[in-house]
Amino acid sequence: MEKRAFAHDPDDELPRTPVLTAPVLLEKVAPVYPEAARLAGIGGTVSLEIAVNPDGTVGEIKVVHGPGFGLDEAAVAAALTFRFRPATDHGKPIASTVLFDQVFVVRAHLTAEVEAVPSPPPDDAPVPATRAETPLESRADYSSTVEARGATSAASSTSVRNLDFDLRPKTSPNDILRVVPGLLAVQHQGGGKADQLFLRGFDADHGTDVAVYVDGVPVNMPSHAHGQGFADLHWLIPEAVDRIDVTKGPYDPRWGDFATAGAVNLVTKKDFPESSAAITLGSFPTESGRALATQRFVGIVAPVLGESLAKLHTWIAFEATHDDGPFVNPEGLDRYNLFAKLSYDLSPSTTIGVFAEAYGSQWLGSGQIPEREVAAGRLSQFGAIDPSEGGITERQMLTAFLRHKSADDELTVTTYVTRYRLSLWDDFTFFLGDPVNASEIEQDDRRLFGGLKIAYHVHRHWRGVSFQTSAGAESRYDDIHVDRWDAESQNGDFRKRLGRHVDTSEFGFSASNSDITTIDISGWAEEDVIFNRHLRVIGGLRADYLGFDVADLGESLGAHQPNTSGTQQKAVLSPKLTAVITPAPDVFEVYLNFGEGFHSNMAPVALLDGKTFTNSDGSSFTVHAVPKIYGGELGARLHLGSRVDLAGALWASYLENETVFDADHATFAPADATRRIGVDLEARVQIVKWLYFDYDLAQASATAAPDHGNGGAVALAPRLYMTGGLTAKRGGLRGALRVRYLGPRPAFDETSPEYQYFMSRTLPSGAPNPDYNPAAVNTEGYTIVDAYVAYRWRFLEAQLSVQNLLNSTWREAQFGNHSCTRDETYNPANPNYAGSGNQLSDGTFANRCGITFGSQRSGVTDVHFTPGVPLNLQLTLKAYF
Repeated sequence: MEKRAFAHDPDDELPRTPVLTAPVLLEKVAPVYPEAARLAGIGGTVSLEIAVNPDGTVGEIKVVHGPGFGLDEAAVAAALTFRFRPATDHGKPIASTVLFDQVFVVRAHLTAEVEAVPSPPPDDAPVPATRAETPLESRADYSSTVEARGATSAASSTSVRNLDFDLRPKTSPNDILRVVPGLLAVQHQGGGKADQLFLRGFDADHGTDVAVYVDGVPVNMPSHAHGQGFADLHWLIPEAVDRIDVTKGPYDPRWGDFATAGAVNLVTKKDFPESSAAITLGSFPTESGRALATQRFVGIVAPVLGESLAKLHTWIAFEATHDDGPFVNPEGLDRYNLFAKLSYDLSPSTTIGVFAEAYGSQWLGSGQIPEREVAAGRLSQFGAIDPSEGGITERQMLTAFLRHKSADDELTVTTYVTRYRLSLWDDFTFFLGDPVNASEIEQDDRRLFGGLKIAYHVHRHWRGVSFQTSAGAESRYDDIHVDRWDAESQNGDFRKRLGRHVDTSEFGFSASNSDITTIDISGWAEEDVIFNRHLRVIGGLRADYLGFDVADLGESLGAHQPNTSGTQQKAVLSPKLTAVITPAPDVFEVYLNFGEGFHSNMAPVALLDGKTFTNSDGSSFTVHAVPKIYGGELGARLHLGSRVDLAGALWASYLENETVFDADHATFAPADATRRIGVDLEARVQIVKWLYFDYDLAQASATAAPDHGNGGAVALAPRLYMTGGLTAKRGGLRGALRVRYLGPRPAFDETSPEYQYFMSRTLPSGAPNPDYNPAAVNTEGYTIVDAYVAYRWRFLEAQLSVQNLLNSTWREAQFGNHSCTRDETYNPANPNYAGSGNQLSDGTFANRCGITFGSQRSGVTDVHFTPGVPLNLQLTLKAYF
């Protein structure tokens, strides 16, 4: 047997001189990105086989495979200028062959992105092949990435990746979504409930007005037991996300239901460069004295399969988390996630694959607590009135896909099926509805849903004009069972069912014990025409057919649930039009966008399509099964060299039905039409090679538009949201300092009885109003500072995250509604109780739940909130292998 080239002879004091050494790349230049490919958004990998002469110059270059469209030629032209230290055989320079991958990537905007170039092998690096296999040549592998700024379709469209993830803590979907400019995600009942989303002046709750996708597969769930469009992302492992594609406004025909404020598509990685294992430990200064509140483990297995299986890409990721949070009653969050992704390259341009995931979680939540109790010192900032709130959920999904991308066309086919379960316990009004057992509601959602998506793009040129024609078709079917129960948690019976919850609302939108099926069949087409470097026009049309079928299995529960059984069908056309004017190519672009979109209402509400309801102030609105949104935008992008990217957009929208929170029934109901107008600003600056600055501002004004024209502010609609920070990466050290600010916003509609109540100095009885407080009609704003630092040394990495660096006291989520605590309920045993009024015989107002206003139920109107986390540390230790 031949001795290995680098074996150490035990008879020698020192190792022998290597028999073979690999070539070392000394000089290289980045290729010029072909203009036609850049404008068309085409990227890809060109694999080259480069012959290196004994003097280090480049000889013959062979294209092993490439995407075409001019990228192959650009890669070859650049490689001809490379210089190498030649390979050697016993110290003598020899001819060798180098395998080189040139990656072309189109970016939507400048991000904190670094070139992914593996370090060249050292002079004495081992050579994989034996001399018998390659008698006169040596081989080495290199890769490089070149970026180009792509032709975006709107000033607000963007793609986020790499350091934008790398330099942030990643323990939850909240952390992932926070990198999206203008998008705010907050948690308001434990770490397992879907985050509340804010975008473009919308309090989209859990997803009603923000469409969320993972690899193009929809996450939002129609007719969910808790609220329309419920988009739970806690099943997603943050480390598996490669990038986020963001579209604001209803301008892109690819996105349908719920894409009113915008759409977010999270794309998972094709593969990982290496396997890893990480553990995160976190601590809060809690009142209970717990030193350790968070533990998280993430393991990623990405096996190297060898040259014979180079076309096969596979990885498995597992996450296990326990989190008690800073709460007096520990959150007790336990979550597991399991991902597996396998893809196979049928050819350099065609890939097939499957993606599977399984998720389970259970938790307790502090819920929303009334501000009056905290202000009076009767309740801790991190306390709970009902400590049994929380939930149990699980999900399993299987996705199969085919992707073909050549120089001229692209085809994507995705099919998926998902099984989902949730039991959620909420108590928003406490003892208001039931002074003995409290008002906890259990919401159950059981569903199986699946679908198919096909998209095709073809590129053509004619007389200097570039055409990209796109078309797609989608179908989705949801088989749903929802149920709602009144539950007891106050008398030693943890989440005990008392009987099915009877909805007394006039909408009948939360029927108990119902079987629901929804279907959405759609097709879309788009023509993207690049006339020249100065003008681009995009026209699109989307058509959706939505069907709703509701079978209320408990109609005998009460007459307050009208029309909770039946069917409804709606067809929706959504035209889109965009113009991109480029006075100075690669420097300045102007965008004009118009589009129509929609969000569907819950299936029981859809049965009320066309019915008119009257508000308490006399204005009225009409319920739409599928409310449409009409949006327009004027924006611009400015690129100052390769280091500065600025963007701004002025936008406006009109929505036929707003969706509002209804605390009495623990769900969300249709309401007035609304108008919004706002401004988005973005800045990305590369200060020096290793330091980046970013700043995002989202300002919006939302007003109701009832028939009488007497609208006011829209409750909970965000008015001003800003984020910014510095990110750095130099060698193995990287870090970030982040700031986010959310301004005050209305807690109630200005025309609502609650608003009028807070602004009234006296009660209808003429007695002084104990809650008169104009300042209480708004929620509190906050400013939070976070810091992050990480260092990698060889195969080890340490990360330290400091959240809420200034230890600010803040409210993460806030709602305006009325409630009663146990002490505020009717109590005949109270010696001071005077009867039916709210005023006691001694002149005090102890029986606060007797207060009424308008047609609303009795209760104390207040801002209810979930506290934001205090200063906390998270240390992550990670090993690569």
